[in-house]
Amino acid sequence: MAENNKERLLFLDSLRGFSVISMIFYHLAFDIYDFGIYPLGIGTLPFEVWRMSIVTVFLTVSGISQNLSKNRLRRALITVAAAYLVTAATYFFDPHEYVVFGVLHCLGFSALIYAVFKKYIDRVPYAPFVFMAAFVILLVIKLPTVSVPHLYAFGFTDAAFVSSDYYPLLPNLFLFLFGTSLTPYLGGEKVSTFLMRVHARPLDFVGRHALIIYLIHQPVMVGIITLILR
Repeated sequence: MAENNKERLLFLDSLRGFSVISMIFYHLAFDIYDFGIYPLGIGTLPFEVWRMSIVTVFLTVSGISQNLSKNRLRRALITVAAAYLVTAATYFFDPHEYVVFGVLHCLGFSALIYAVFKKYIDRVPYAPFVFMAAFVILLVIKLPTVSVPHLYAFGFTDAAFVSSDYYPLLPNLFLFLFGTSLTPYLGGEKVSTFLMRVHARPLDFVGRHALIIYLIHQPVMVGIITLILR
């Protein structure tokens, strides 16, 4: 089963598009809070549940799509390049609090790991249960602060580490791999037919252009808010 133009699983595009729109509204809420416009409850339980729902859908669907892709390595490298474009842009905007290892970095390096080690990862027995269990366990366990710098990609930060968006590989890599492990279960006739036919065209468009929308949405929103406040 390939995710090509004729047999594209449009439901996944719609689901990714919905997640991207949810992310935009979440970041808008954060900007409203950050600019002091209104004291929204950023960091409270409802907002954390909202944030986790976005990340869970986005990484899981990305994992499925990476498994279905015929250009896994190219796809991964493009995402990594886009991630460091975000790092450069946010450093220019605020060198004291920029994105060091955000969700795009996590997604890109997770995709790269899967592209390189696919044949071994796909052999993990009971993979969906193993990867989801690893994600939940590492999510609950708080990784310690370390004295060795530059281990932030794996979730080990030192006392001086700051990143305005931070999604380390541990535990989030396992959520991405959970997505890759679901792909064999999508090949049934009823399931694949559902995934190809049930969709919403506006969400499809957003889902297919998720990367570029991710890159431009925050500068656009911050620019608009700045103009309004002025």
